[in-house]
Formats: sequence, C-alpha cells, structure tokens
Amino acid sequence: MADGPVAASGSGQGGQRPPLGPVAFVAVLSFGHVLTMIGFSAFPALLPRFTELWSLSNLEGGMVNSAFFLGYTVAVPLLVSVTDRVDARSIYVASAFLGVAANLGFALLAQDAPSAAAFTALYGVSLAGTYMPGLRVLGEHLPATMIARATAYYTSSFGTGAAISYVLSDLLAERFGWPAPFLAAAAASLLAGLLVLAVAPPLRPPPTGRSWIAVIDPRPVFANRSAMAYSICYGLHSFELFTVRSWIVAFLAAAALRQAADPVVFTPALVAGLLTLLGVFASIAGSEVAIRDGRQRTIGWAMVISALLAFAAGSASALAYWLTVVLVVAHGIAIMADSAALTAGAFGSARAGERGITMAVHSTLGFGGAIIGPLLFGAIVDVSGDGALGWGLAYAHLGFVALIGPLVLWRLKPKSLPGDHK
Repeated sequence: MADGPVAASGSGQGGQRPPLGPVAFVAVLSFGHVLTMIGFSAFPALLPRFTELWSLSNLEGGMVNSAFFLGYTVAVPLLVSVTDRVDARSIYVASAFLGVAANLGFALLAQDAPSAAAFTALYGVSLAGTYMPGLRVLGEHLPATMIARATAYYTSSFGTGAAISYVLSDLLAERFGWPAPFLAAAAASLLAGLLVLAVAPPLRPPPTGRSWIAVIDPRPVFANRSAMAYSICYGLHSFELFTVRSWIVAFLAAAALRQAADPVVFTPALVAGLLTLLGVFASIAGSEVAIRDGRQRTIGWAMVISALLAFAAGSASALAYWLTVVLVVAHGIAIMADSAALTAGAFGSARAGERGITMAVHSTLGFGGAIIGPLLFGAIVDVSGDGALGWGLAYAHLGFVALIGPLVLWRLKPKSLPGDHK
C-alpha cells in the first residue's frame, strides 16, 4: 500500500540480523540516543552562569541556543534523506564522532557568544546525523507492526537524555567548573558511536531507481498530506518545546529572584530536569492513547491543553515561585503528550522509498521552528523589560503557537496508522 508504512524487516540488501532481539535492540538504540543527548541541555542549564561570565544579553543567550537548531536544520535534510541510498549506521557513527569534536571544542575554546554558538551549531549537525538516522537504523530491523510503539520509546529517549543533561550539567559545573559537562558529553558521544557500531549490523538500502537529486527532492513529501499534517504540527510542537528547554532555567531563576525565593530542593535546573523526564512518560502515554483513541484527536487535545497551561505559567511567574514550578512542570508534560504520536504519524505515513526524505522534511520543519522560538523568547524579554511582564509575555506567547496545531489537523485530515483505532 503506497501510503502505508514500509515493511522494515529484511528491506536492505546484504544485511545481517542484529545480534539482539527486537526489544533489546530498541533498548540499546534508545540508550545510545540518550548518550548523544548528554550535551543537549548543558548551555541552557548553565545560561545564568554564562550570562554573568560572558556578559550576555538575553538575545545573545537566545542566539547560542538557536545556533544548535540552526546547525541541526541545515544538516538534517541531507543527512536523513540520503539514508534512502546510504547505510544509516555509517551516518550515525560518523555524526556521533562529530559530537565528540563539538563538545570538546566548546569545553576548551568557547569564550563568548559567537564562539559558543559556533560549537553549539556543530553539535546540532552531529545530532542531525544521529537522531533520525538512529530511528532509521531501528526501523530497518523491526517488523512494521512494531514501528509505532518502538518509535515512541526511541523518540522519548530524547527527553530522557535532555533531562539527565540538565541535572548532570548543573552538578558537574558546580563541582568541577563549567567545561566539565561538555567534556562528559564528548565522552558520551564517543560511547554512543561505538555502541551502535557494535550492535547494529550494516544494512544497505534497496535500490530506489532514483538519482541522488531525486532522493533529496522534498516535493513528493509535500504532496503527502498525511505526513505533512503530522510534520507541520511537529514544527509547532518543537517551537514550543525547545523554547521551553532553552529558557526554563533562566525563566525560573528570574521568577525566584523577583519573588525573593531561595529554592533549596526544587532549584531551576532540577525542575527543568524533572519536567523533561516526566515528559518522557507523557510522550509514551500519549502514543498509547493515540493508538487506542485516535491519533488526530489525541494530538489536537494535547495541543489545546498545552496552550492553556502556557498562558497560566506565564501569568504565574508574577505570583509565587511554587505555583510557577507546578505550572511549568504541568506545561512540560502537556507539550510532550503529542511528541511520539506526531513522529510515528509522519514515519508511518511515508510512502515506499520515501522514508528518508519524509523524515528529513519532518525534522527540518520541527527544528526549523526550534530556531525561531528561543530567539523570539529572548527578544520579547529584552523589548518588554527584564521583569514579570517581559518574562510572562515571553512564556505565554508559546500558547498562541500551540493553538495553530488543531487547525492544521482539521484542514489536512491526516490518516491513522496500521494498528490505530479509528
């Protein structure tokens, strides 16, 4: 069926069976992705420290955060789409090793916003070559009926890695200085590359009958209304999600300072890690609800609830620190409720021979939104003032972005996946 998911098992040529069973294979690939994510939250977790150390403006802080998503977005169309012609494992391993260089460079050479942005962008290129190519490695060795659920677990490991990164970065920087988190991230990326090299057999994609130019041509994906609906909503989701992850520590630190709160247990970095970790479970749960109750309905309601909580959290920052913490955690959970359901929807809607370019478009739209969000957040604070109004407006604007999603679903009417209840 042209519009259905491509059967994954045995789809390559000259491939070998993985040395692990399907469940263990999903677990190991997910753990490898966690390792590549150890540096993801390092700069956001330490943003108040870097703001003081390098005398950064809010716009400059947003620029460094956005540089990661710029690097990712520029690289992902090529690195993911060519997995229709090149073994995804080789792209993954090379990109993991690039992550080693990016994190080492930040730890040893970054000294201001431009240099930090350069190494952060390079790290974004690295993650572009590991995240979705890793999903491709996973999918090629699983039966089609397992793909939706396996995608949920694999993509949720993004949040697990981001959560660990927040807490670990704060602890390492406090004990050993700010370069330590980036050195740890370099070691973790090296381990991830070696791990995938060991457990994922090489698998050459089958001939597509298309030229290299055709392989990276996104126009067939633009004509796939179902895949595009999920991918556009993923862009809105990513705008909201990665703006929060870029600014949550600074947002809570500003709220605590303004309210004369001195959090001992629920520090901004710990809250950021907590909401990110809880988002992992929300993503998995949301995927299961989407399978059971309908993918479009689940995604639409998740985006509406997320929008309402964004408005509430932005308003609460002027009231009490504990209330702000409760609402940002609830908002973080709501944001992630549709994450895996969206990616599985796009991945499962890919036509035969177009899985790589479909995921390239999906990632480009997603992380393209993530470029704009952190910059816009910082600009709103700078323009509106470094007070309750400025920070509140910056956070609350995310709700308006989320509300566009249900309109996209209503207009494009994406299809359900095999195994979804209608």
